[in-house]
Amino acid sequence: GPREVWDEFCRACQAQKLLLRWSKFPLKCLVFQGGTGVGKSSWINHFAGESVSQVSPVRPCTAKPLFLCSADTEELLRESLSSVELDYWVFQIKVCEFSLPDNWVLIDCPDYDSLETGHHALSRFMARLSSAKLLITSPAKYGDELTVSALQFANDLGRPCRVMVNKWDTLPKEQIEEFYHAVNDIYQDCWSASAQIEKDVDRVKTD
Repeated sequence: GPREVWDEFCRACQAQKLLLRWSKFPLKCLVFQGGTGVGKSSWINHFAGESVSQVSPVRPCTAKPLFLCSADTEELLRESLSSVELDYWVFQIKVCEFSLPDNWVLIDCPDYDSLETGHHALSRFMARLSSAKLLITSPAKYGDELTVSALQFANDLGRPCRVMVNKWDTLPKEQIEEFYHAVNDIYQDCWSASAQIEKDVDRVKTD
C-alpha cells in the first residue's frame, strides 16, 4: 500500500545518503543475509575470527544489524550510521581484526523471514548498503520464495551476490546428488559448505 511504498522510498534515500558519504573513503560492506537458523551468525563469527554474534539454530538472534569493522573505520562508521533517520533504526558496532582488505565492513543482518516485520525492512536496507552480499540458505530453506527474492533484489541493485547452501553435511548421503541438482536448477552457481567443517570454512573465506 501507499505507506509501505513511502517507507521503502525513505529507506532507499537514507541508504543512498550513506553510500555517497562512504564513497569518499571508500568504505565497502559485505552483507551476510539469510533466513532464521541458516547459519549467518556462525559464518560471520568465522570471518571475524572470534565470537561476535549470538548463534541459535531455531530462533532469530540478530534483532538489529551488527557491523564489524577495523579500529581505523569505527569512528566514520559510527558517525555516519548515527545520522540515519528511520523510526526503527538501532544498530551495533564491534571492532575486530579480520583478514579482508582495508575499509571493508561485515554486516550481520536481521532474518528476512522473522515474524518481526521490522526485520524485513532492516534486511532490505542492509542489502541497499552492500557492496557485495553473501546470501546464506540451508537444505531446509533453499527454495523459499524470500530467499529467491533476496537474490533477485541483489541483482536488481546491481550488487555482486554469492549464494551459499550451508549445513550441507546435515543431508543423508543418498539424497546429496538429488539435492545438488535441485539447488543448481534454482541458483546455477552456488557454494555448498558447512560452518562446522574447517576445510569448508577455509575455502569460503579464501574464495
